Formats: sequence, C-alpha cells, structure tokens
Amino acid sequence: MGRGVHYHHCCGLYWLRPKCVHYYSWYNLVPLLRSNVECTLIDQMTQVDITQEYVNNESIPIEASYMFPLDERAAVCGFEAEIGGRTIVGKAKEKEQAKREYDRAVAKGDGAFLLEEKKADIFKIKVGNLLPGEKVKIKITYVAEMKSEVSDLKKRFLLPTTVAPRYTPPHDWREGESDRNFEPMSGAGKGYEMSINMSCHMMSEITAISSPSHSITHQINGKTASVGLSLGSQVMTNDFIVNIEVSQPHEPRVCLEVNESGDLAAMVTLFPHFQFRDTPAELVFVVDRSGSMGGSRIRHAREVMQLFMRSLPEDCFFNIVGFGSRHDSLYKTSHKYTDNTLREATNHISRMDANLGGTEMVAPLTSVFNSRPIRGYPRQVFVLTDGQVSNTERVIQLVEAHHRTNRVFTLGLGNEVSHHLVEGMARAGRGTAQFVSNGSDMAEKVMKQLKEAIQPALQNVRVDWGGKVEGSSSSSSSSSSGPQGSIVMSLLGYTSPEASAPPAPRVEVHQAPFRVPPLFDSQHFVIYAMYSDNKPPSSVKITAESPDGPLTVELPVDVNKTIRGKLIHTLAARSMIRDLEEGSSWMSELGYDVKSARVKDEIVRLGTKYQLASLHTSFIAIEERTGNHFDCWFDPYYQEEVVGPLHYEAPALDSLLCAAPAPSCAPVSHMRARAASPMCDAFYDTDEDLSSGSCSEDEDCEMESASFGALRECEMECAKLQLREERSVFKKKEKMVVKDKKSAAAPQKNSSARQETSSVPSVTSIAMEQGVNGSFPLTDSITNILSLDRATIQAMYSNFKISKTLGGEIGERIIVTALVIAFVEKKYAKEKGVWDRFVGKARGFLEKQLNGKGAESAQDILQAVSALL
Repeated sequence: MGRGVHYHHCCGLYWLRPKCVHYYSWYNLVPLLRSNVECTLIDQMTQVDITQEYVNNESIPIEASYMFPLDERAAVCGFEAEIGGRTIVGKAKEKEQAKREYDRAVAKGDGAFLLEEKKADIFKIKVGNLLPGEKVKIKITYVAEMKSEVSDLKKRFLLPTTVAPRYTPPHDWREGESDRNFEPMSGAGKGYEMSINMSCHMMSEITAISSPSHSITHQINGKTASVGLSLGSQVMTNDFIVNIEVSQPHEPRVCLEVNESGDLAAMVTLFPHFQFRDTPAELVFVVDRSGSMGGSRIRHAREVMQLFMRSLPEDCFFNIVGFGSRHDSLYKTSHKYTDNTLREATNHISRMDANLGGTEMVAPLTSVFNSRPIRGYPRQVFVLTDGQVSNTERVIQLVEAHHRTNRVFTLGLGNEVSHHLVEGMARAGRGTAQFVSNGSDMAEKVMKQLKEAIQPALQNVRVDWGGKVEGSSSSSSSSSSGPQGSIVMSLLGYTSPEASAPPAPRVEVHQAPFRVPPLFDSQHFVIYAMYSDNKPPSSVKITAESPDGPLTVELPVDVNKTIRGKLIHTLAARSMIRDLEEGSSWMSELGYDVKSARVKDEIVRLGTKYQLASLHTSFIAIEERTGNHFDCWFDPYYQEEVVGPLHYEAPALDSLLCAAPAPSCAPVSHMRARAASPMCDAFYDTDEDLSSGSCSEDEDCEMESASFGALRECEMECAKLQLREERSVFKKKEKMVVKDKKSAAAPQKNSSARQETSSVPSVTSIAMEQGVNGSFPLTDSITNILSLDRATIQAMYSNFKISKTLGGEIGERIIVTALVIAFVEKKYAKEKGVWDRFVGKARGFLEKQLNGKGAESAQDILQAVSALL
C-alpha cells in the first residue's frame, strides 16, 4: 500500500467532545430515531425529500454535524429543520455570509442550521445549539435527472446512501489539494434503517420495475406506479437503485415550464439512433488495481477486460495499464491487435490482482495522455475504477486538459463508487460513463461503451433554440440545412424532406450545459435552455456533422402542454452552475478562470435566485430563541470538520495503518483538520515498537492551539499509543481471517460458482475462444460448449461445397464459426447486448471468406447449421 491516506468515517449526525477522552468516544453519534425518503419520478426527472429525526441525549447543548452523499447531478434546492414543533425553512445565501450568520446565531444561543456542499456529491449539515433532550427533524430536498440504463428501455433511479473511504495521494497532501475538511478517523459503525416511498409518473406505459440493490414491492397502474421497500424499512448498507421499464422510452420531446415569476425554461430529451462503420482506433485500458478493488471488484474487472479484448475491431492498437500507488502496463507503447498480442493480453489479464497499493490516478493518466499518438488511430481511453480517491477535481481537470487527443470512457465498479469522479471524467473526456454494481448488466454495458468508442465522433453538434445562445457571437442555427427539397438524414434513424420556412425571430437563450454534450447512438441526451424574453419557440432543431454528412432532427414545441413549476428551471440552473465550477461555461470561453471573482459572483447569483447549494452558496436557517438556555461551551468560529457518511465500512488492515488516527489529547475546538496527516509517512513503513504515550483517558490535556500541519508532543504520544494498539488488534484479526480463508477456501469457490448461473460467464467463455479475425477454431472447449464431438462437426463440414473449394483449416474454421454464431444467437437471444460485437466479428469473417468463392454464402451456411442445432 502506498503512503497516501485513506479516510474512514463515522455515521450520520455526530458531535465532538471538547475534552481529552478515549479515541473511540471522541466522536459521538447523535441517536437517529427514524429516516424516511419520499420520491416523485416524473418522466426523466425526480424530486426527493429525505427526512431524518435525531435526539440529543446529552446533558449539555451540542453542535452536531451530518454528512450525506447525493447523485453528482443532483440539485439541492430545499432545506428545513423542525424543532420544538416549529419548522425553520433554510435560505440559500453566499457561503461565507451563511457561515457568519450561523456563527453569530450559535454564539447568541439561538438554534442554527447550515447546509454546505463539500464536494459535488457530498454535502454537510451543521446543527448548532441542539438542546438537551431536544429532537430535530432535518429535511433535504433535491431534484435530479434520471439515467437511462443500457437496455434503452429502463430508466434508472439512484439514491446514494454510502460514501466509501477516499484515498489521498501524499503529493496532494503536500500541495494542499486534498479534502482539507475531512479528518482521518476510524470507529465502529453499522448501516441504518430507512423507509422509502416512491411514486412514478411516466409518459408511456410502465411495463416492469426492479431493483438490483434491495428487495422492493411495487404496484403498476398504466403510466403510474408506487414503489416501496418490501419490509417497510431496511438497513441501508449500499446505494438504493430502481430500474423502471416503459413501453416507449425513445420518444423525443421538448418540455416547456413556466415558474411562479413567469420565466420560461425548456428541456430537450431524446435517444438518437445512427450507425456508422467502425473506425480504426488505439484503445488504452486503464484498470484500477488498488487495494480497495479487492474481491468481487477485481474479478469483475478481469471479466470486463476479457470481454473487451474479444470484441475489439480487427484493425486497432491496444494497451493495458494497471494502477495503484504505482502503475505498470502490458506494453511500453500500444501494440497492434493480433493473435499473439491477444494471447499475451489474455495471460496478463488473468494475473491481474488488487495489489498495487493506493488509488493514485494522476500519474497513470498523465503517462497515457502524454504518450505519442498513432497516426490514423484516434485514442480512446477506458478507465475501470471504484473511484475511491479524494483528489477528484484534479483528475477531472487533467482529463479536460487532454480531451482533444484522448476521448475518455469510464466504468464505475462496486456499490460505493464515486459517481462524481466517474461521471466527471467521462464528461470532461467527451465520452460516456457506466456503472456496475454486483456485476449487474456488466457485459452489456461494456459492449455498449466499446461500440461508442469505435464509432466516429459526431462533430459540430448544435442546438437551435430559436435564438442567440448566451456567450456565442452568432446564432446557434446559422448553418443552412441545404436546398429546399433535399433529403436530410435524421438523428432519430429516419429520413424526411426538409421544407423551407421563414427564419424565426432571434432571442437570447441561456443554454445548459453551455457546451453541447457528445451524441452517441442510443445514449440518452438531455439539454436545457432558459429564454430571457419568455417567448416559446415553435420548434427546437439539433444538427451534427457525421462522416456520411449532416444529421438533424427538428422537434415541435406544443405550448399547450407547458407545465407550471420549477423542476426544469432548477435542473437548468444546476447545470449552469456545474459549467461554471468545471470551467466549461460561456465565461470560460471569454477567458475567465473558475476561481475568478466574476465566476464566483455568477454562481452566487444563480444559487440565490434558484435556491441551490453550490460551491459558493449554502443554506442557512436560524431558530431565534428567547432567554439564555445554556452557555455555548464550544467555539462557534472554529469547529473541526470531519465527514460522516450514512454508512461506515471497517477499514482493511493496511489502509487503517496508513490513516492517521485523530489525537486523543486535544480539545476539538482548537484542533486543525490536517494536524495528524504527517503520521502516515512517519509510521506506515516501520515495524518498530512504538513507545507508549503518557496521556491517560482521564487526563485533561487542553492546549491553546495546535500549529497547522504539526503535532504537539502530547498528541504525538497518544497517537503512537493508539496506532500500536490498532496494529496489535488487526494483526490478530488478520491471522484469524487467513486461517478462516484457508479452511473455507473450497466451499467459497463452489458457492461462487453456483451463484454465477447467468449466461454472462458462458458467453464470456465462448468469446475467449475467438481469434482476432473473428473466427473460431475447432478445439475441445468449443466441442464441449456446442455439445458436439469432432467427428460430427467434420462430417457436417464435408457436406458443404466449401470443403472442396476452400478445404483445409480455413474451411473447417468457417463451419465452426457458423456453428458458434447459430448457437449463441439461439441460446442467448436475450443477451444480445453481450455478444453482439464478437458475433458481428464472426459474421464479418464468414462474409470475407465466402464472398465470390463460388460456394455457399454465409447466410446459406448459417441457416443449414442452425437447423442442425
């Protein structure tokens, strides 16, 4: 394991003791009484209300903190606290102003509630002056887009309930780029119970509802449905996912919305359909092999890579890079895809393990991006990771800086993957992101991404909103669609004549995202606009340049279906804020840096106008109290900030040793968040016996202050003692685990084999036999898969003309390849997304070998062998 830092955090609402106490009681959980989630799903959008109730069982007023994760595309648009029968509604204000108001209220003895964005997918709530015996209900409201699953028929709802430990490389500690507000710690924790109620309102009939993560109940009534947890409430130890299948998922539409101020916003949603010939490419696979990828995650990664390798186009170059604290690669530079390199890659993948230490992504990505490109083979980079890093923004910025020569696709593995990292990298790299939890739909998602990577990228994608887009020098629809009556190829897969029409009047339009996202076949496309003059357009047109000419679609706007509300406005504003935060807004086009005051002012303007939490806006709510109930014992102007997700996972031995424990002998109100960080380098690689500390649990080791990034002697001694104790405990546990693994190795393997009863492993095993040119040789593995012996296959071959016109090994390969195609298409018809690419390669081999040979055609042979099967 590398010398970085892993973060392991406590759960839910917690408060910090001001005196020297035992390390494990330094962070004190505030009891969670109940938790409830109410979700409303409307077509592609969702609104979620999360309510949690806590009680202060202490004898003094406390300041409690609460960390919670959200989908990185979510917009937090509401914050309320109910205390003493009164509801206090929070208001979004400039972040520093909100902090000052919070501090003043706490100092006066008033109740105060603060909600801040810590990262794009992690938020923090502070509850100040929670009185003894007092209960508080915290309600958070957010809206988000729903993702569409790879099958195209499913809409995917995700409720994050976990924050996995994040790894910070030592380089980022030194440069101060880590999560400064996240303090390393460890402690016992369990999942918590939650009830979930969901109402669904779709634009077409709902055909099925399922959850790959939890046991649910549901009732479908045409276009509406209700969903709940099967036990009423369940312990939430992983993210909650629901897939909703509808009868008409691909219907494109423009939705108009008018808010209470009369402002007009629009949302375009469509699934483009187009097919192009595969293009030559250099494909580089960057695989996370850090310690956190152990177990099922690295196994899934190996399966993914074997599928990738069997589905590559014949004309390509490839390489495989593994990374952790260090990185290595199969080749120094990408190699041509041949039978020999395929064999070498297969052996390399089979040996891949989660043994490269911490998760440091910057170095391997820099190495890939800086390598010399291969002329005529555009580079496509695939990143497979569980996303457990803390320097997310730095990684995303690196991808953004190299997007012109490297298109990046990301695959997130596991239930606790950082969606912000995986989605952010794909967004910056103009690729797509997919997620695999427990291996669900893994093969199909991988094949879809590979298909997207080897399709030529559409250029000059433009949206004509009927007006001038903010930040542009000319109309977004200034390009001509061609002469009247010309045939226009459509983005939706059909052709139609384009009738001439008078030009629409020009108005100013605020588009979000400002840079139009890339268009991929069957990939859900969403974009927003706000109209400054509030006049709706008659239609919205999207155009793009393809290798075969322009593609276009024009969507009519039905003003009679305009809805009233703020859902689309809120999502559009959040998209604008994300552009500003990530440096992809119209202001960036004008040269403004993301850290400039002008950009911050624009974020604050949007955040306060549309009431959104962001990098520069926070929610503040004040409960004014009469009388002085208690003196404020903590310093309201400096409180240590630590993360406390909804769920905690016990750390592995190596990562725990690298994560410096918080000192036990310092008052919380004066501790600096990074004070313990140097201990990681000091202690990680040494096995020396650490001297015991001089502070006991009962000592009152109060200090005036601790210098930034340094440890006082008292802190250091207590930390040494704690670290030695933890090492001793976990070494004993490690020995027990090793002993248990040895005794249970065989049963575990058999159990795993029994569980993997889906068709994916079988299809994968078939693909493993395929050659680079798409053919299948006659091997014992193939005969076992087909349940046919060699003699039967050879007799079958002799009945075809090709046995005389071609003969030899090539003729035999044609028959075997045809048998495999027919077998897969018949036995695994429902798994087409898994085998489509390697079966397509096999069909290509047949056609190439049989065309113009004067024997049977590829279709003739396929029909014949299919009848025999």
